[in-house]
Amino acid sequence: MNLATYMDMLAATAAQGDRRTRARWLTPNTSWATIWALGETLGKGRARDEQEADVIYCTAAVFILHARAGKLFSKLLVIKEDFTDRGMHTIELFLTLLEESCSQSWLDVRRINTKEAVPIRTDALADLARRPSCLEHGLTVPNLPNFTKAHRPLFTILPRFRLLETLTGRLQGNVGEKTESFAFDPIPHLGFNDLGLSGAFSGPQMNAVCGTWLRNLEGVKYWMIVPEAAMASEWEAFKNEGDNWLPGGRERLIVLEEDDVLLIPPGLRVVHAVHSPVSCLMEGGMFCDELSVLETLRSIAWTRENGVITNKDMAYQLPRIMNNLKRLVRARTDKFRGTQSSFRALGVYMRTAILRSIVQMSGKRTAL
Repeated sequence: MNLATYMDMLAATAAQGDRRTRARWLTPNTSWATIWALGETLGKGRARDEQEADVIYCTAAVFILHARAGKLFSKLLVIKEDFTDRGMHTIELFLTLLEESCSQSWLDVRRINTKEAVPIRTDALADLARRPSCLEHGLTVPNLPNFTKAHRPLFTILPRFRLLETLTGRLQGNVGEKTESFAFDPIPHLGFNDLGLSGAFSGPQMNAVCGTWLRNLEGVKYWMIVPEAAMASEWEAFKNEGDNWLPGGRERLIVLEEDDVLLIPPGLRVVHAVHSPVSCLMEGGMFCDELSVLETLRSIAWTRENGVITNKDMAYQLPRIMNNLKRLVRARTDKFRGTQSSFRALGVYMRTAILRSIVQMSGKRTAL
């Protein structure tokens, strides 16, 4: 299905509720994201320079070269990587793995016409996914366990991007056999699957607690973004309206094809909404960057000040993660950019603010 056909179908189904919101996030007036190509392999792109661009495109080799040289990344990136397991992780194979692993289980899914997640049996989900595409379903299954086990993007093995693994690993206690269980297991956030059936739409959201990467295993995604500069007068409305917030022409389009890797750097405050014109399977994970810890902490503090909660499970663990980070910064100052006094001042504020946020979220959960 091409882009024009998909937009026509969106308009035809935009009668009410979330279908109307979905249609407003991709229209004939939507602009393409401006691109800056890092390196010469992919051409020059439409932006005049990197600062002007909405998104940076590069090959995996070029990204690794710049990352190892200490470059800080402050834009969305689409990384073109040649994966040796290309084409091996199909939706059909994923459904088979899902059925074999949890055939009697119930999964939380979101339909295009419902505000809250609804439960569905695994076998019923598989049956829907195997039917001919229908935009009316618009069903999304986010944050599934990582069944695909696809090859991870090359950048994830660089030490500077493994900070979150280090910090969450310390939450597990002693290395070896585990005898304790934790209210929140951080490991799934280091690797997960997302499945969107034809017509699925995420609604506007923002990831600001940690960085996120997503590899498109099968299908196509239309990734809509609103650059941070375009949100200057909209943060209050976004906070108040949530899933109902509309971009008003501020949205920009990025197309993710098979094996494209979308990278959202830590601390980047970019609102996005995601369309699945056809059924699409992705694998992703969360990460932190040792060279941008201060920016990440400032972004987390900003979400607190503005009342924007992006990942509740991670927020509940942040005080313990912050303690682990504090110890690591004291022990290995050479690994991080920023002064001890900067980390100390921001850390005191962060711990107080995060604890206050958790109390508020706990109250909301109790009220519900």
